[in-house]
Amino acid sequence: MINSIPSQRSVFIWGISFLLLLIGVFVFAASASAATYYYVGGTNDHWEKAANWSTLPRGAPGSAVPGVDDTAILSYSGTTVRLRSTVSVRELVLASNWTGSLLQGTGVLKVGTLGIKVGSGRLVGGNAAITSSGSYTQTGGIVTGIQNTFSLSGSLTIMSVNNSRSVFTSTGTLIFSGNASQNYKIGQNQVSASIKNLTVRNTGTSPANKLISTGSGMTLSGALTVTSGNLDLATNSQALTVKGGITLADSALAALTTNSNVTASGTILVNNAATLTVTAGTWTLNDDGDQAVDFDGQSLYNLTINNTGTSPNNAVWFLSSDPLNIAGSLTVTRGQLDLDTYANEMTVTNNVSVAASALAEIWSHSAITIGGDLTVGTNGLFTMTSNTVTMNGTSQTITGNITFSNFSKTVTSAQTLTIGAGNTLTAATMTLQGTAGNLLAIISSSVGTSWYVNAPVTAWYLHLRDSSSIYATNPLCHECVDRDRNTGWTFTSTTTTTSTTTTSSSGGGGGRRSVVVPAAVPLPAVVTPKPTVKKTLKELIAERKQVRMAKAAALKKLINERRLKRMKK
Repeated sequence: MINSIPSQRSVFIWGISFLLLLIGVFVFAASASAATYYYVGGTNDHWEKAANWSTLPRGAPGSAVPGVDDTAILSYSGTTVRLRSTVSVRELVLASNWTGSLLQGTGVLKVGTLGIKVGSGRLVGGNAAITSSGSYTQTGGIVTGIQNTFSLSGSLTIMSVNNSRSVFTSTGTLIFSGNASQNYKIGQNQVSASIKNLTVRNTGTSPANKLISTGSGMTLSGALTVTSGNLDLATNSQALTVKGGITLADSALAALTTNSNVTASGTILVNNAATLTVTAGTWTLNDDGDQAVDFDGQSLYNLTINNTGTSPNNAVWFLSSDPLNIAGSLTVTRGQLDLDTYANEMTVTNNVSVAASALAEIWSHSAITIGGDLTVGTNGLFTMTSNTVTMNGTSQTITGNITFSNFSKTVTSAQTLTIGAGNTLTAATMTLQGTAGNLLAIISSSVGTSWYVNAPVTAWYLHLRDSSSIYATNPLCHECVDRDRNTGWTFTSTTTTTSTTTTSSSGGGGGRRSVVVPAAVPLPAVVTPKPTVKKTLKELIAERKQVRMAKAAALKKLINERRLKRMKK
């Protein structure tokens, strides 16, 4: 007799077959729901009318309005299409043969993972949001009028194909909100891109949380904000120009990395937890009024101050007492670098240069350390009201008539400090020191032309040439070499025995006696306590304006006094 109960093996095979059938049904259903629709036009210009759509490029109208899983293509029909509501599609394509215009108006445009592709025609944005879970690629056409936010989870590419012109204009905010690395590429030839504000809001895990710039760099007419993720300008050495300020949020996930030039107006704020990594290039601060900055003590490479405002509203000033650290050179071509208001110490690895203009100045009462040359041009101002300028590099040069509060140059190996011929260095105190067998040579930039010092000097182990002290009391130079044409000094010098020559004016000799030469001891640095700053940005700016106005009269008086002195000379 045949057993009517199915075996376990039969049940298993039947179950697998049924499961495969269900999977096939679901795949077919998903495939069937992801359709492609072409805009062919009808009796009106409404996106939302089924009569305007077809499943074929030039097919019969009346298919269906593209949905959230569909691809919408605008191709042959060179007409106007208007969004009048929220539109959601998987992919939006303005084909290379499209000659019409897609008008967003007040309708929200939501595009899925396949993104937005613009090859021709026009896309005119509106005052509603645009989002894309995919990328944005433009190879031609004109995109304008984006007034709200345009959020991308993918990359942005604007370029020219087949010499077609690509125009992209956003007056709102372009937001990069992916969770993996994204690319920002603006082509050069036949490409015109105008972007106002840009926000990096990448939520990916480092290092796959970057917005990587390529192409022709990044230019913003508004503000740059990094709330999370890393704006990577270094991988492709991309320049950055920002007119509305830069903000790195108070987050360990907010970072900006660059090795190229950055030109910025507006407030620059690097919050405590953020990371600013600058390995090369020049930061140029070029506002046309007072510009507030806070680099959180993190290092720049080269820094140029080129503020075009009118004094006294032409300062670059700091929002906290953090130091200014520059791994390269500092150049002030115009405007005031204000290190005074919040007692910002400054360290510059290479050169410091102030242009020959009364509109170029550095103002400080905190310690400054310079590793390269110091140049202050005629009419330029280098104003220190307290503390010390320390020159700690090798083979350095000082050019210009400069007044320090205190000045120090101390070496442990033989080095040369060159002073500009005819220049005068003035200070409340001055420390110049070499060591036994390792003299600090201080010479004029032009042999036979004197340089002048107007300060009480603590001097040890120097090699002097063409120097003239014009201080009220001749400074005593211990264990120094009177090389040529030095005046106004009193020298002592060692011999190969235990005796030294002492108390001889320039060119003269004296008696001999045994002396014990004390070790060279630098003067202690004057340390100004840093104030604790816990104020809002608005409060700081208001306070800063009051300080600037109070200083304006004193600054004007100082400039006039220096001009009169130079005219008399």
